[in-house]
Amino acid sequence: MELSDFTPKTLGKEAIKPLCKKGKRNPQNVLLIVNPLDYWEHIFPATTFLNAQGVYVYNVLPIPGKVIQSAAVPVGSMVAGIASDYFMGLGGAQKIESY
Repeated sequence: MELSDFTPKTLGKEAIKPLCKKGKRNPQNVLLIVNPLDYWEHIFPATTFLNAQGVYVYNVLPIPGKVIQSAAVPVGSMVAGIASDYFMGLGGAQKIESY
């Protein structure tokens, strides 16, 4: 997925609308997964603001989600998904026994 900007209109149409499954679900906990180079060049500046107290806040999005950096995503691309739709597991050589 490629976005021209991070405005609410663009994020809603390009990132969130496809996750609605033609209006059959309301996406919450959306993950936007991007390459670290894209994060620092494009997303960080677009989502960082100086608040009224004079403190910078970052990763401010107009959607119910968060940005995750991953080198597995090609530069210039973004993956959008809902966290509960995915499972992450790790394998190892140790055996786990239950009693």
